[in-house]
Amino acid sequence: MPALSPLKPNFFVLGAPRCGTTALCQYLKDHPEVHFSDPKEPSFFHTDFGPLHRKCHTLEEYLRTFDPERMARAKAVGEGTVWYLYSREAVPNILAFNPGARFLVMVRDPIDLAHSLHALLLWGGEENEPSFERAWRLQEARSLGRSVPGTATDLKPLLYGDVASLGAQLERLFSLVPRERVLVVTYDDFRDDPAEEYSLVLGFLGLAPDERTAFPRVNKHQRLTFPVAARPLHWARMLKLNLGIRRSLGIWRLASSLLSRPDHRPALDPELREEMAEFFRDDVQKLASLLGRDLSHWARASEDEGRQRLKISAARR
Repeated sequence: MPALSPLKPNFFVLGAPRCGTTALCQYLKDHPEVHFSDPKEPSFFHTDFGPLHRKCHTLEEYLRTFDPERMARAKAVGEGTVWYLYSREAVPNILAFNPGARFLVMVRDPIDLAHSLHALLLWGGEENEPSFERAWRLQEARSLGRSVPGTATDLKPLLYGDVASLGAQLERLFSLVPRERVLVVTYDDFRDDPAEEYSLVLGFLGLAPDERTAFPRVNKHQRLTFPVAARPLHWARMLKLNLGIRRSLGIWRLASSLLSRPDHRPALDPELREEMAEFFRDDVQKLASLLGRDLSHWARASEDEGRQRLKISAARR
């Protein structure tokens, strides 16, 4: 595979959300041969999302998220907008911008992804339904534009089943990009052996090994301890976006540290888990076929069944 050209962003962490992309991007950002966008998610190429959801609306705005001097010195220049994999327009737009781009994709058990995404959107004000089960059942109405929170910048992230159907999304990506220019990392592997997966990513990007030995967990689950107090801040964010102010003012970053605490997501109701396992079963089989690996421990009807299948899968690898 030809070496990356550093004249413009040349690799993209496409997503999916809640799959470890923030941690991977942070590790790559620290590598001496890498220059990463600031912010990590410029949110430019997914033009099928609403304008409030996208941080950059022109190529000039997008390129300003990179430092020209650091870009010229870097061997690999990248960004990590997690909605690009889900978007139907992002990858074609990226290929029109840089036909030789390489793509990193991170995937996860879709039930865990959807559940974790709901918690993140609830924390950030994009979701207003505190019950994941009720939010899951609102998807059809929301797809028609009903019951969409006024503080949501786009309804697409609220369609949890579609967002977490990664087999269909990866199949679409492979129809557009040669497989040798795509590296897929599973959340399980990244969680269990981050050093090994990080090494694979460096090799894929043609980068020299660095001296990283610590792989701290990033972007842990947060729960609002005072959701009522956060509500005015979410509406203020929408006002700011509607006024065309897209840069962060740092207010939510400060306030969320005071209004949130790390927490574990509650366990899913067994009947809901069984329903979701059936919903995702065919898509997980498609993903397993595309990756050529056993993912039978994903989209399982019970957590105990999943743990047992994971042990069997690990023993076979």
